[in-house]
Amino acid sequence: VHYVAEEKKLIPAAETPFAKDAAFGFTNSNLLDYVEEKTQGRFKRDQVQSITIEDIRKGGPDIVRKKLATLSKLQPCVVNAVTLRDMQVLALGLLDAEAKDQKRILVRSAASFVQARIGLPKKPLLNADTINSLNSSNGG
Repeated sequence: VHYVAEEKKLIPAAETPFAKDAAFGFTNSNLLDYVEEKTQGRFKRDQVQSITIEDIRKGGPDIVRKKLATLSKLQPCVVNAVTLRDMQVLALGLLDAEAKDQKRILVRSAASFVQARIGLPKKPLLNADTINSLNSSNGG
């Protein structure tokens, strides 16, 4: 089940306001079922590859690469990740699959994957002092 963190609580994704959105809405919190729903049955849940949190944390980038290498053309794959570190392991495995297995992989993901994929270090959120700093040479 895919969860969304809201105020220190984990809510199944299908129970969030985003899931009720007229344009992007969905009814399934399980990512395998979500893919079937969003593809209108074109891909059944048993056709979807899954990279588990155990794959990421115990198998590392090598297992991720091996699972991605088995994908057929256009076959969907869902990934269960929780932390930025999980996303970094995924990114390394994906880079290996692209380089070693000549895979071309299209990713639909949250911004945290982009951060991991390009190797951008984590930065703290801006605070009022940072925003109001007159000594900054950044911006206009």
